[in-house]
Amino acid sequence: MSESQERPRTALVVERWRKKIGLSKQRLADLADVSATYVRTIEAGFDHQGREVVPSAAIMQKLARGLAQAHADEARRTELESAIYAEMMDAAGYLDRIPVEEPAPKEPPASSPIAPSETPIPSTPHQGPVTVTLRDPRLWRHAADLLDSWESLHDDDQALLLGIIEFVHTRHGRGTTR
Repeated sequence: MSESQERPRTALVVERWRKKIGLSKQRLADLADVSATYVRTIEAGFDHQGREVVPSAAIMQKLARGLAQAHADEARRTELESAIYAEMMDAAGYLDRIPVEEPAPKEPPASSPIAPSETPIPSTPHQGPVTVTLRDPRLWRHAADLLDSWESLHDDDQALLLGIIEFVHTRHGRGTTR
């Protein structure tokens, strides 16, 4: 990092929260299940070749969870994790990637046996099938493609989308999605 380069906002956010909670970089790494070298690199903001380092949404979630686990007030940990994660997502600029234009309306496929307000979510090895019911049928046109292709998305993209939803939900004063 040259003298003229400012550290990325994510580096500053991680460092500020780590110091506020009173953790060493090693302890945060242990709690977040990432390497201490990666925590140091994230906080430096640049790798050894001078490239800016902004962690993925999945890593930010791990860091937020690790930071929250170390907080003394156990009752506030979930709330704190959401707040830290939302601040990291904002600092990383992930939310700037949300398209502003509304896509053309999409109706459910005519051949689909699924009602417009419901769609099954594929089951995981530890859970049975889940059905999502959208209270407002207008949401179908916005959610159908995403729900249909969810399993084909990379884990980081899934984490990013969930983080965006949680961030927006929290920012609008509705609590957390957990």
